[in-house]
Amino acid sequence: MIAWIRSMENKLKDKVVLVTGASKGIGKAIVEALSIYDLKLGLLARSEDALEKVAEYTRNAGSEVKTLRVDLNNQMEIEGAVEKLRQEYGAPDILINNAGFGARDYWTNVSLEEELKMTKVNYEAPVILIRCILPDMMKLGRGHIININTLGGVYAAPYQGAYCASKAALFAYSSSLAYELENTNVDITSLIVGPTDTGFLNRPNYEGYKKDNVMTSPEKVADKVISIINHPQEISMVESPLKLLVAKITNLHPRFFRRIIERKNTPPES
Repeated sequence: MIAWIRSMENKLKDKVVLVTGASKGIGKAIVEALSIYDLKLGLLARSEDALEKVAEYTRNAGSEVKTLRVDLNNQMEIEGAVEKLRQEYGAPDILINNAGFGARDYWTNVSLEEELKMTKVNYEAPVILIRCILPDMMKLGRGHIININTLGGVYAAPYQGAYCASKAALFAYSSSLAYELENTNVDITSLIVGPTDTGFLNRPNYEGYKKDNVMTSPEKVADKVISIINHPQEISMVESPLKLLVAKITNLHPRFFRRIIERKNTPPES
């Protein structure tokens, strides 16, 4: 264990890491797990007050930190934040695309505006960040992109059409990039996360969903991120890899598995 920690310290010391959605939930847990490794962290989120609280923890743990208040619907703000981080610390060595949001309801109750916003935050923003940062990684001959995804990005669940579609797009984009990065020293990972006990599930119509599923802790996801940084994988999963296999099988036999999926997705009350 001590040897593993020293290995991580050597690997991460003075590295520049950008984490999106860093003010709460999984992103906050990832930042806290990374902050002990004496690195340079860029924390990106909308809430400045929440970011400062996480930043204070990070500084006390021994890492440098820059907070970046950004609306992920705004391409210019995203690109500007990356440039600020680059000027402060240099090009990011690791990008962790974690920010995202969802809505769980009958599609007739979800506005087109909200569906398109999910596409922007969950898919377009990570792509913009990748396009800002990947050229630097290619030039330097090193880097790691970790896209936090969900089982909903591998198979569609009811009442979450736009959310699943946005996550599926990110999963496909990540998998396609993996082909092009295969013979480089730049890694890209899709980390598949199951239902996690965060504020994400406190939105309307998730009450039954939480009861139907076993929750993962944000800290467990953060531990997996640390493990992936040490041993990069193209696709990884926080829970049992068998779930990923089952998810892929559902795409081959959707009708057969539909009832199983529905049992884990209680209909919204509205």
